[in-house]
Amino acid sequence: MTAQTAEAARRHVLDTTKDLTLAVVTAAAVSVVALTAIARVEWPAFGSSNQLHALTTVGQFGAIAGLVLAGVLWRRGHRAVSKWLSLLFLATFTVVTVGMPLGATKLYLFGISVDQQFRTEYLTRFTDSPALHDMTYPDMPPFYPAGWFWIGGRLAALTGTSGWEMYKPWAITSLAIAVCAAFILWNRMIRFEYALIVSTATAAVTLAYASTEPYGAIVTVLLPPVLVLGYSALRADRGAGWGPSWGRACSWASRHCSTHCSPRSARSPSPSPPQWSRWAASGRTVGGRASKSPCCAGSPSPQSLLSSPWSSGARISSPSPTLLWRRRPRHSTICPTRVPSCPSRCCNPPCWAVCV
Repeated sequence: MTAQTAEAARRHVLDTTKDLTLAVVTAAAVSVVALTAIARVEWPAFGSSNQLHALTTVGQFGAIAGLVLAGVLWRRGHRAVSKWLSLLFLATFTVVTVGMPLGATKLYLFGISVDQQFRTEYLTRFTDSPALHDMTYPDMPPFYPAGWFWIGGRLAALTGTSGWEMYKPWAITSLAIAVCAAFILWNRMIRFEYALIVSTATAAVTLAYASTEPYGAIVTVLLPPVLVLGYSALRADRGAGWGPSWGRACSWASRHCSTHCSPRSARSPSPSPPQWSRWAASGRTVGGRASKSPCCAGSPSPQSLLSSPWSSGARISSPSPTLLWRRRPRHSTICPTRVPSCPSRCCNPPCWAVCV
């Protein structure tokens, strides 16, 4: 790699980091302002309210109109303004779509029932203490990935808010941040207009089908651009891509680990014959390239940090078929599986599928 190429790569990384920072700040600011304004109004407390439906629709169309305006400004050369407007209206679209229908309640989608029960319980656990403990039993290590819940719990403790009350604003804010971050990643790979269309469509589909599980949705919404980036890193002739994608998926929603890693692992041995020749001549291997791809680099750190209490505490002399479910709330869904003898399998969904 020449000095000019290295300098260009460094500038590219810095620009992307600045854009991602702008996305996080903009999405967080829009979420806080919008949710605060919505909470100050006494809305009709029933789901069939035409008032809430109308305001949600108006807000969505207004956000889409703002995104169209951002695309027009980009074509006319107003690059900085159009990029900021895109982030602003993507965040607005996300907050309005989820936050406006929930304006009359402090609870998130489905309240505190079924899976939302243990999710609210888990976030409340980290409101009381930053230590990694089980959601129900404080003397047990956490089996569920704690990344998203830990951040929400610490934000609740920082602001003096109850854990159950923080669940809704943190869920909506994190969704808005993920949508804006996905737009920044797409904009680094394809034209601005196409990135805007893809990001808006991804946000709409995610909010329609995955918003009930926010910590999984924010991993899913970032999956398409991360897969493209990972594939590009493996196919590149020179340089190396890197990123903590897999580790983030492991620590926020473990079942998405295989989704993040498997497609890139399957594609890793697929370079063209000329690339094989160049790699062989330079002493590079597919494993070396894969180890520097976004699916692998940085993955052990967050996952090992968050799963170490469970891994160390899961070594039991006589595993019981019901031990795993003693830590789950009574109304949670029970799957007839057993605790594996190897603690590392607990953190690896593909191992569960094969070994359990």
